[in-house]
Amino acid sequence: MFDYSLHQIFAEKMASRLSFLKQSPTKILCIGADGGASRAVLKKIVPNAQIDYLENNADKIAQEMAYIKSQQNLLQRIKSPQINIFRQPEHISQNHYDCVWANVQLSTAQQLQQLSSFVQENGVLFLSTIGNQTLKENPDLFKQNLPDMHDLGDIIQHNHWTDTVVDSEIYTLTYETANALINDIQTLGLNDHIDKQKTIQIFASDLKKISLEIIYAHAIKQFRQPETEKVVQFYKQNPYRE
Repeated sequence: MFDYSLHQIFAEKMASRLSFLKQSPTKILCIGADGGASRAVLKKIVPNAQIDYLENNADKIAQEMAYIKSQQNLLQRIKSPQINIFRQPEHISQNHYDCVWANVQLSTAQQLQQLSSFVQENGVLFLSTIGNQTLKENPDLFKQNLPDMHDLGDIIQHNHWTDTVVDSEIYTLTYETANALINDIQTLGLNDHIDKQKTIQIFASDLKKISLEIIYAHAIKQFRQPETEKVVQFYKQNPYRE
């Protein structure tokens, strides 16, 4: 079982940014399952939205479905619409969703470009990811290349998104056991194959507290003008020009 208590905190923080939308999303694609953390937050704000998933980890899918089932009574299970869980992005319809939600996902330029293909024009992206100030106490504990906040904003902006807003927060996490630290590192996707023995040794010496930088971003899908069309603009006549 994965412990998604941190994901719950970050999902709530992301959800506070939904207030900038003029229209609530009705079809949401969650990138990755997080034990119901994102779903719980989203259902409070947009209770009638259809929420689907892109996830290929069988254990994470099972945990997400167990959460969903636990929140439904018998009538809701009968009447609730089918939840689509896509294991591969190629199976997702293009321009189908009006919101892509990625809670604590490590995103590359290629992935961000792909995500834009899933949403309709004016669709929105909500993203939280781990920044490069994480685990600065001992960077050898993770194997991922983590982004700088400003670099991530540029990457989003240059991959079919616009009106990008990015900010970050640094959390200090205190651990009582090495196993708790290891579980968080794995659940957050920092290192799936962590050297547990090495981590236990480092923890015993001096690793009771670690820093965790979370970058939050939201953006709107960039309007892509057909190649056969051109923008025509009309300007008022300058009254001071002869």
